[in-house]
Amino acid sequence: MMNNLNSQNSTKHSQQIQNHYDQKKQINDNKRKESPIIWMKTINNWVKSILIKKYTNPKDSVLDFCCGKGGDLKKWKYGLISNFVGADISKASIHDAIDRNIFFDIVSCQFSLHYSFQSESTVRKMLENVTCRLSKGGFFVGTVPNANWIVKKLRSIDGLNFGNDIFSIKFIKSNEKMTDEEFKQNIPTFGAEYEFSLLDAIKPLSEFLIHFPSFEKIASEYGLKIVEKRTFHQFFYDQIEKPEGLELLQKMSSNLKGEIPLDQWEAIGIYMIFVFEKVTEPSLFNKNNSQENEVESLTHEYIDLSQIPHIKKNF
Repeated sequence: MMNNLNSQNSTKHSQQIQNHYDQKKQINDNKRKESPIIWMKTINNWVKSILIKKYTNPKDSVLDFCCGKGGDLKKWKYGLISNFVGADISKASIHDAIDRNIFFDIVSCQFSLHYSFQSESTVRKMLENVTCRLSKGGFFVGTVPNANWIVKKLRSIDGLNFGNDIFSIKFIKSNEKMTDEEFKQNIPTFGAEYEFSLLDAIKPLSEFLIHFPSFEKIASEYGLKIVEKRTFHQFFYDQIEKPEGLELLQKMSSNLKGEIPLDQWEAIGIYMIFVFEKVTEPSLFNKNNSQENEVESLTHEYIDLSQIPHIKKNF
């Protein structure tokens, strides 16, 4: 009965996500530049561009997992890849949707992976889809909300919602009998739901925290080993010191005016990058193994935003 209920909830949530993104209209470059969060969109695209370039070699074969409307196609084109396949929300598994003779050097999942953390079973299905066609030595790269930052922020405030002028996060208690403080100290590993909205980008939509230690542990069962994980702020400071990183950002921001607004810089800090390498074929595991544990020490890698200087456009 519980499995059927989880399956129904997962299907309902997937449909909500699909409806949300299907309703988003494609806009041209001129309209995009008028966005009130254009600096955030530019930095996010810059991060993805650097990440893709760093782990892509000419003639690589790429699977863009949760590709949406194909917004990253140009980034892959610049990498001189040989083959590109985009996959989005579907009832069919990757096993059945793609020619069985095709394997990929890179699987990319940008700003979407957190939707799978509704339950352990949906995480495992996601990892099965990611790894079943990923070649040994290939990379799984992506961008996700940073649960450490989000939970640290949540535990520092009264109530269950926070944000600024452009974003808001509101946590949803699965047990209404719990007090807010009890909830904050007993956040589940899977299914930790919050409602997220972002000006000019995302209307209120349910997302789920990614407990990264659990993510790494389960990913290892599918032959994946963590190579890199950095907050967007950390990644920014690392890459802006490199000539190619600075040059690319200057090019991408050439038509923007002023400085990065602090509310957008704070929202940028919500996210992190990750990179796994497939080092072995998936091991045998017990799919019914439950890991419904509390979030452990979700405080490392937290950056105190009050200590970050106002960033200039010329960097």
